[in-house]
Amino acid sequence: MDDAARLYATALRLKTENALAKVDLRQVNQLNTWREIITPCRLSPFGPAAIINGGGTMYSHGAARDASEVEDFLAGVAADFPPAEGDGSAKARKMIQQNVAFLKKLKPGERVTEKEDRANFAAEVKKACTDWENLGYLTDGLPAHVAEQIVTFAAGTMEWLKEEN
Repeated sequence: MDDAARLYATALRLKTENALAKVDLRQVNQLNTWREIITPCRLSPFGPAAIINGGGTMYSHGAARDASEVEDFLAGVAADFPPAEGDGSAKARKMIQQNVAFLKKLKPGERVTEKEDRANFAAEVKKACTDWENLGYLTDGLPAHVAEQIVTFAAGTMEWLKEEN
């Protein structure tokens, strides 16, 4: 299943980038920047959750499958490229701040006893917070509705971690 998801994601990425390149090659770079900022936010729950729950392959499989979700989203927003400039969205900024606050309050739990695992957990949380802050920088220069769309999508994988904790 992971190979099929990766193949689908790659094919859709190429199709989307090809369509953008025909209009303006620079937009391919901008879309890639969005991909590089949105993807870590989507993946941010996987690292801490794997440590809290004692690991397992489901986290790496989930991350691999999520690439197709990201490409589906980007293909949809690429239709409106180039994006207009804007002042961001207070609602989007608040959602980002809430996710960062949630991550900072997240505890590794009693099952995580090894000092190295606790250090890895702290590093994962720190990286995730940085990823979310970077998303804020991206969305601050976009129209409010686009910023909200991006942040809502990026937060989609965070919901199950919030439900668990």
